[in-house]
Amino acid sequence: MNYLYFASGATREPDVLGFADINHPVGVVVSELNAGSVSALLSLAGSDLKIFIDSGAFSEVQIKNKVIKVVRPITEADWRERLAAYRDLAYDLGPQLHVVAPDMVGNQYLTLVRLKRHLEELRQISELKATILVPLQRGDMSQAEMHYIVAEMMEGIDWMPALPCKKAATSAEEILTYCATVKPERVHLLGAGPKSDVVLEVLSTIRATSAVQMDSCLIRSTSGWTNGRNNGPRVLTIAQAIAVAAGYKFSESRQISIAMAFGGNTNQLWTYQAAVMSTPRGSLVESPTCAVNDSRYLTAVLDHDQVATEFLQTHHGGRYPAACLYVGLWSLDRLELIGVAVFGGPPNPLTFILLPSIPGTLELWFLAQCYRNVELRMAHRRVALLTPPHRVIVSATHPVPHQATVSYGAEPAYERPPCPSSSMPPSPQAR
Repeated sequence: MNYLYFASGATREPDVLGFADINHPVGVVVSELNAGSVSALLSLAGSDLKIFIDSGAFSEVQIKNKVIKVVRPITEADWRERLAAYRDLAYDLGPQLHVVAPDMVGNQYLTLVRLKRHLEELRQISELKATILVPLQRGDMSQAEMHYIVAEMMEGIDWMPALPCKKAATSAEEILTYCATVKPERVHLLGAGPKSDVVLEVLSTIRATSAVQMDSCLIRSTSGWTNGRNNGPRVLTIAQAIAVAAGYKFSESRQISIAMAFGGNTNQLWTYQAAVMSTPRGSLVESPTCAVNDSRYLTAVLDHDQVATEFLQTHHGGRYPAACLYVGLWSLDRLELIGVAVFGGPPNPLTFILLPSIPGTLELWFLAQCYRNVELRMAHRRVALLTPPHRVIVSATHPVPHQATVSYGAEPAYERPPCPSSSMPPSPQAR
């Protein structure tokens, strides 16, 4: 990967920490910071993680029918406050920071006015080793001409040209023309991610002569229940639903779901996103029934161990881990048990025994339902979520498993919680 990509819009504390956990460059909006997110940013001081801080000028205007209208004016007092926040963070984060200078979207003249008015503050921030990103807006002059004016104004300050790619966006042709004319050592594409059309069109050309970096709101683009492929949920929403179902509180679920979705630890999340799958009205984990490719499924705790042991003896050769709880997966079309989740002790606190006919995408839903149904103690939840379940696929015609994955990585040590006398753990209220 020959570019630097910031996941911007991650302004809440768990968002910052989630991307930091997987060492992904993170971006925040200075006007949306609070004590928690500032604390999270400061905790990254001295690391190699790069941090992008947007000024919030994007929200100042609204563009409709190519007409720019100011809807949330940013006053001079606002700019002083935002630049002071840059400076305070730069004392600790210094060379890790990339901050956006004052500007106005779609207005070259007011961008230059604001830049000149706050040059001294920008110089102070630059002296703390932070990089200043200066938006080169589109307008009457070319962006190359604006570059040379900015270069003269910013003499002695470490700055980087930034080309807007969202509102009042720079076209691919304009980006190529600017880079061919100016040949900047570095360039930032504001509001454009690696998969955006404009980046795909220009990246291979401009990175031959310039170090390229970019930012886009990765969280927003991967969230939602009905705006994904085939009108299904998007990957971050799926991950957070599973984390919530496992018992994590909101902030914890948000942080861990980022690692699940973007850290490469749960590749099946992407498989799920691409599948033709529908869920009952509500959310992924709201109902114990689900439809996948026109087939319907049900999950429930098995009150009678005999049902589970007969399934395991039939499909797993009589070899199965000791358990304190079983959760079953039924096909409602065939009215038969097609999978069992076994909650037991080390080395595999959660094991899946699944028939080969089960769609891979169904496993995530089944996993979420297991946690939702059993309400395990937090320590056990964490082990089972962070270390994916031991997964065995068995054949209905061959009692010996024809495919087995021994483990998805090393099992963390933990003490097995005591098994309740009944097959269903007591509710939180009963504890």
